[in-house]
Amino acid sequence: MKRIILAIMAALPLVVSSVEASAGNFDKGAKKEINMAAKDAAKHAKKDAKEAIKKAKKDAKAAAKQAKKDAKAATKQAKKDAKNGAKDKKGKKAAHSVPEIDAAGAALAIGLLGGIAAIRRERKKKAAL
Repeated sequence: MKRIILAIMAALPLVVSSVEASAGNFDKGAKKEINMAAKDAAKHAKKDAKEAIKKAKKDAKAAAKQAKKDAKAATKQAKKDAKNGAKDKKGKKAAHSVPEIDAAGAALAIGLLGGIAAIRRERKKKAAL
């Protein structure tokens, strides 16, 4: 990007000079020289722009490749952790967290236990008859 800006800055005085030359302020040799310099500056600016685009594409490709590599490594580590269990820094298995039971969960658990007890009682009554 810096090269493009520098090329434009270098070409600007030449373009202004070519406008003045076309107005008749310079002789034909100077006009020709200025026009050639302007074309040369435009050529270099175009070349610099192409190089910048190539570099940007190359950088984007490298970044995508690195991101893919990182994702693959993260997936591999996640599979390894799932297989072996998560470990802390010392290499020991890390304790897993147990979710806390709120009031609604406790009521549901007690209800299920009551239902199981009722089913067992009914089965015992049928077996006794």
